[in-house]
Amino acid sequence: MRVTITPVDRPQDGVILGGLRGAYNPALPGWFLQPDNPISGWFGTASPRVDLSPVPQGDGAYWPAQLLSEHRIVTIRGLVRGVSTIEAAAERATLNALAGRRLTVCVEDAGGPRFADGFVSAALDPTVRVLQNGLWFSLIITCPDPNKYGLPVDVPAVGGAVGFDNAGNAPTWPTFVVGGPVTAFTAAIDGQVVSWAGNAPSGVVIDTYDGVPLDPAGNPAGVLVDDDVFQLPPGASSVAVTTTPAGVPVSLRARAAWR
Repeated sequence: MRVTITPVDRPQDGVILGGLRGAYNPALPGWFLQPDNPISGWFGTASPRVDLSPVPQGDGAYWPAQLLSEHRIVTIRGLVRGVSTIEAAAERATLNALAGRRLTVCVEDAGGPRFADGFVSAALDPTVRVLQNGLWFSLIITCPDPNKYGLPVDVPAVGGAVGFDNAGNAPTWPTFVVGGPVTAFTAAIDGQVVSWAGNAPSGVVIDTYDGVPLDPAGNPAGVLVDDDVFQLPPGASSVAVTTTPAGVPVSLRARAAWR
């Protein structure tokens, strides 16, 4: 297993923690996951977020209107081995620099890479253990979105439709990338419709998660006329798409999602 923690604003400031193999060897230098319980809060689900109303004069409670999830809290326990006092100070500064920034956590194991965004939500206190020749630390990262995601996949539309196979077990938000010039775009699935209108000579990108249409440079472009945004459930989905003028290239960008 390997864990990568990457600041979104400066990926080069990230750290990579490899899994320990075999017996613990304090003489082998490098960044590693701790041998005992290296990561928690990642492989299971987030806690449910529900409000139950008790049944008056009866047993139990009414069924909740929605079954939602809380944010995810992940604890990553690592160590930097084979460091001198001077090196330990530098590595401690590297760890402390992760605080106060948006981070992408990637855990790679036999199931493939899974990603989640979060931030350091508890004080960092890396500790040098002289007898174990290393800098030991725990990172507690809160992920507002409790789901984990795979790598993004771009699928081009063919014949007025674009399909996506969500290999995960949770719904995922698609992004539509429309070429230019374009003045109107519509995407529809199962009665839900997202319609955009504007003037985008270079095209428009519509992320259904936030519903803000942008041009390729990241500037606002046009408006959503119909904003019944939708998610793609686990399994195969097909979205009908149209553009004005007709024939403008459209692709769907999405990531498989897991609870």
